[in-house]
Amino acid sequence: LHVTEPDGGTYDYFDNSVAWSPRERATMLLLADRLRRPDLAGLGRACGRETVLHFAWDPEGMDSRAPEVPAAAWFRTTGVVTMRSDWSEPATYAGFRCGPTAVGHSHLDSGSFVVTSRGERLLIDEGLWPYAHFLGFFRTEGPRWTFDGNATVAHNTLLIDGRGQLYGEQHAGAVATFADHGDLGVVAAGDLSGPYSDRVSSATRTLVFLQPDTFILIDRVRSDEPCAVELFFHHRAEEITGGDLCWFISRGGVRLHVSRLLADAVEDPWRVTDATRTTNYEDSNTHTPAAMEIRYRSVGPIAPKREHDIIHVLSVETPAVATATRHSGGLTVNAANRTVRFAESGELVGIVAAD
Repeated sequence: LHVTEPDGGTYDYFDNSVAWSPRERATMLLLADRLRRPDLAGLGRACGRETVLHFAWDPEGMDSRAPEVPAAAWFRTTGVVTMRSDWSEPATYAGFRCGPTAVGHSHLDSGSFVVTSRGERLLIDEGLWPYAHFLGFFRTEGPRWTFDGNATVAHNTLLIDGRGQLYGEQHAGAVATFADHGDLGVVAAGDLSGPYSDRVSSATRTLVFLQPDTFILIDRVRSDEPCAVELFFHHRAEEITGGDLCWFISRGGVRLHVSRLLADAVEDPWRVTDATRTTNYEDSNTHTPAAMEIRYRSVGPIAPKREHDIIHVLSVETPAVATATRHSGGLTVNAANRTVRFAESGELVGIVAAD
């Protein structure tokens, strides 16, 4: 239920498909019947009746119903957090992942997130790529990470000094904080120190969802030597407009507004890159050519620094009026009629309704 996005597809982290298979949906109907769960019946019926199993297993006399479970959840084993404004199809949804990568079919994606709203996927995971067994697609000692789809560059997270994350049990990310404050907001914070341990002393990414349509994204990186940080925003936008401080991703008539706070163009000049990369190889399962594309906007300060505090506010449709203030006790961000306070360490202090 939680990893199914409002458009009926799935949050496709790792080698997961973007869509449920017909058999999987039919199995949900069987499960709904056995457990008497109208919410699972709704999930199974979302794409209509596609196979005979849909007719055989559809629970007779059971209406579909929205889930009666919290709209946010943390799955500790995978390091996945999901959050949404509600259970309707137009809802705003975010998936966030920060966890182990030394597991089957993993990607180097700790700290990555996706955003969907009004049925449009605005920030995406580049998803499952066709396998290339003879080219080392599953050899995690190196070849697997030469394919963009599996590597850090294909995910909405960070490159540090132009390089992605490290692989291995000792380089796992972790969800450091998950807090559901109800109508005030949901917070997920990921510890990225492990995935970048050869370059940083500490790195955290915090995603705060202020329902119904606003997100605060805070990246905090500390290193012994100056390092460069680059943030990635993957999309399939029909149009991107605006500059480096404020810009829009537009798709299907829906706009995601992205703005950078605490910006100083004189003391902290910024770089913006819009790129499309295509990888050509042979799909080892079908022996047919594969041309796999990633598209992204990446942003980041030009100058390497020992301390990076990068704050973005993302909002759907209406640009959020947002401000951020540094003070001796930490950081305060005002957005979506709420005040979010962070300690000097970067940890969340609390969320309150704005005065």
